[in-house]
Amino acid sequence: MTLILPYVVTKNEKTKNKKKSPLQGFCPFLEWLGLSSGLTPLVWSTIAQYGDIASSFEAACTILTDWGINISLKRIERLTYKFGKIGINLRLSKILNYQLGNLPNVNILKDQRVVIAVDGGRTKIRINKEIDKNPKTNRYGFSGEWVEPKLLTIYIVNEEGKKVKTNDIPITNDGTYQGYQEFLKILEMHAC
Repeated sequence: MTLILPYVVTKNEKTKNKKKSPLQGFCPFLEWLGLSSGLTPLVWSTIAQYGDIASSFEAACTILTDWGINISLKRIERLTYKFGKIGINLRLSKILNYQLGNLPNVNILKDQRVVIAVDGGRTKIRINKEIDKNPKTNRYGFSGEWVEPKLLTIYIVNEEGKKVKTNDIPITNDGTYQGYQEFLKILEMHAC
């Protein structure tokens, strides 16, 4: 199927040199469909999933190539980070709506056996240094800091205590690297 769609071009007013600033644009219809990155939402979520769970973006690229998704390493990295940023922004929006009292109360957990599991751990976070550039590689160094993530899982169980997997009541997984106050906000929002 061939579509003829309008393409909206925006120009950056801050850039003085017009030759160096390429015009950026988008197709509003494709963005409305969720195809703004040139990928369907299913393919994009698959790329982000393997970008997250693989040991490296190179490994994710190999796995995705085996699945028939031929995509560059840089694009996998960019799409994975963009997908994560959208998820964090969505969660922040829900927390803000909860605090303002605009989040609808849904009673899907009423009369259910609910498990709320909280866990932590230790992960090393890479923090880039802004000074001490390595003269051999011409790159800045980094330090690894140990940080404790706070993780949350909410699901329902049946009378025997076994996990119930249903589309009506999905399993909720969330977490944060921030302090316990931010974690409690996430827990309250999901409990609502």
